[in-house]
Amino acid sequence: MSQTNQLAEQSKGLIFANSRQYGAMLPADQQEQSQVNGWLSAAYAALLKDKNLANAAMSAPESLMNALNEAAQLGLRPGTTQYYLTPRKNKGRWEVLGVTGYQGEVELMYRSGAVASVVVEAVHQGDTFRWSPGAMNQPEHAPNWFGDRGPLVGAYAYAIMNDGSVSKVVIVDQERIQAAKDASAGSDSPYSPWRKHPRAMYLKTAAHDLAKWVPTSAVDKSVQQIKATVGEKNTNAQVDAVTKGNTRAAIAEREDPEPQEVLEDAYVEAIAADDVDPGTGEISVDQAASTSQKAEVRKRMKALSIASDEESANQAVRDQLNNPGHKGVDGLTRGEADEVLAELAVIAAG
Repeated sequence: MSQTNQLAEQSKGLIFANSRQYGAMLPADQQEQSQVNGWLSAAYAALLKDKNLANAAMSAPESLMNALNEAAQLGLRPGTTQYYLTPRKNKGRWEVLGVTGYQGEVELMYRSGAVASVVVEAVHQGDTFRWSPGAMNQPEHAPNWFGDRGPLVGAYAYAIMNDGSVSKVVIVDQERIQAAKDASAGSDSPYSPWRKHPRAMYLKTAAHDLAKWVPTSAVDKSVQQIKATVGEKNTNAQVDAVTKGNTRAAIAEREDPEPQEVLEDAYVEAIAADDVDPGTGEISVDQAASTSQKAEVRKRMKALSIASDEESANQAVRDQLNNPGHKGVDGLTRGEADEVLAELAVIAAG
């Protein structure tokens, strides 16, 4: 049995031993035993595939329980894109931190029972986009799905309520995006989601802003429940209003959330070294380069016959960074390591 599986098996008891407690905390419409088992299994699956998360759960079992308690109260499935379970290092000790995901926030809007649909879209430079507050109740957006849409320029979000009205329309322009980046330490880091998944971050910013204006709830209000409350004729009219707009599958049936991704080794190393901003979870380019980054620099230099020993590798770093006083490979920051690796990639390609 692998180390990951051993850790996960040990932590399995922490999850399933408290199944009755979690089941009681879940919203009433999620308390059927089959649903509770699926909820618990999602958390277990996340630990099973991620040794760092499993290790954090065993190091601080109370932190895992706290995260699962919060997920249960919200009615979100842990270990998925609705609610992430992440390993963090706090004062030298590994622990589990629960984070509500973008999909979880949208799900809570639906569950309020006041929302018929939630629309969150990214806008590219090549799209046709019109929005005039006061003169329009929702934006007109016509993407060129099969052409070059150009770079991202913004995002927007709104909800269509059960009475057919439209919530406040949230517009995320470049000024708002820049403000979100400025508030996020390390947003220029190559490990930052702003660099790796910019579209998702545009959508996340829009969804976060919309959540301030739209009711949310952990209790699920299905279409059937809404019909029983406001009448089938009225609900069908709402559906028609949505489908006739350009909301593009705004009321599509919500599928089970996808499992969360396993953290990259470089990110885990940064957590262990306390190089991750606790508020944003991002790695700063000014932090020391990870062990894997420095090893990769040495490996590529040797493969390209640029450096055969440590001293020649250090000198090559000084030359590439144009910094005679640099300490060399061991003195690299994350940003510098990425710069050196990028230049080595160019040399290899040339």
